Amino acid sequence: GHNCKYGKLPKSRQDYWEAKIEQNKARDFTKESQLRALGWHVMTVWQCELRDPPALQQRLRAIGSHDM
Repeated sequence: GHNCKYGKLPKSRQDYWEAKIEQNKARDFTKESQLRALGWHVMTVWQCELRDPPALQQRLRAIGSHDM
């Protein structure tokens, strides 16, 4: 659901996938807003970020150091 060179819609049933991804984005926005209202800090980790564990670990450490 984000602009990424790894994220491509399947070639079949594109209408279905486009609608599904938009619904997921709307749901995620709502859930994130609800969590923040409860005092939670929210971070999105995209599947493509799992391709580079050291970079993701660095990102997690940077965010963790801001919360302390």
